[in-house]
Amino acid sequence: MTIGYKPMQISNLSSSLLATLHQGNQINQSRQIAMTRLATGNRINPGADDPAGLISSEHLRSAIAVLEAESNALQRTSHVADTADAALGEMSDQLIDARAANVALANSAGLTSGERDALQMQVNYAVQSVDRIARQSNFAGTPLLDGNLTLHAGGDSLTLDQSHAGALGEVTQGSQTADLADVGSNVLKDDRAFTESIIDTAFNQLVTRRAEVGAFNKYSVQSRNNALQVELENTVAAESQIRDTDYAKEVSNLVSSNIKGQANIKALQINSLMQKRVLDLLG
Repeated sequence: MTIGYKPMQISNLSSSLLATLHQGNQINQSRQIAMTRLATGNRINPGADDPAGLISSEHLRSAIAVLEAESNALQRTSHVADTADAALGEMSDQLIDARAANVALANSAGLTSGERDALQMQVNYAVQSVDRIARQSNFAGTPLLDGNLTLHAGGDSLTLDQSHAGALGEVTQGSQTADLADVGSNVLKDDRAFTESIIDTAFNQLVTRRAEVGAFNKYSVQSRNNALQVELENTVAAESQIRDTDYAKEVSNLVSSNIKGQANIKALQINSLMQKRVLDLLG
């Protein structure tokens, strides 16, 4: 008795082969997606991976860039404020020395002329140092104490006043007005009380300006930057949740795809063998 295969049986084998090949293509696509996600670290590579997620991710990335730019600007502003603070602190220290030397001159009984000259020189050099620091203090080439610098933090701002000797310590006594630049000159004519008043006024101005810079740095610049860091951290986390690869999931998908791929290859081999046997029988 001869055993044969009907045309329907051959057709079924061909349909099975096509289905197996189609399944194999799907398995290869899944494997490729998993390998790409593991290699790039991104769950979304082409837009087809998640169109809606891509839109959300891109908007968040734009927000992150803006937040990072503002944070960098605030950090730079904080460095500028710290530099100005240090300059004002050094200037006020110089005036402390100047005031001490002026007080010594006011009580000069028993001092030699050489000692009085040395004390006056100390006063003069201290004032000159204040003026030099004010005119030379800068941050990356930008003058800090010439009256043209304004610090910004969010909606707050602070303009640093001129702090050279001619802009400090202005005092009027009777009909005479003098400032720190006049200390040590013939304008004051060795009036120690007048000189002391000018130095004290200049000192108070510098201390007040330094306090203003410090307060602005702490309560406007650093406070805003701290809030910004929290916002940036949360935005980065949200973007990462949308875009980043879930490594455990993708490794599992890759292993699953490899197993299915091996099964698919075995199915193709069996299908091919069956078709060969059918054709051999028909031949």
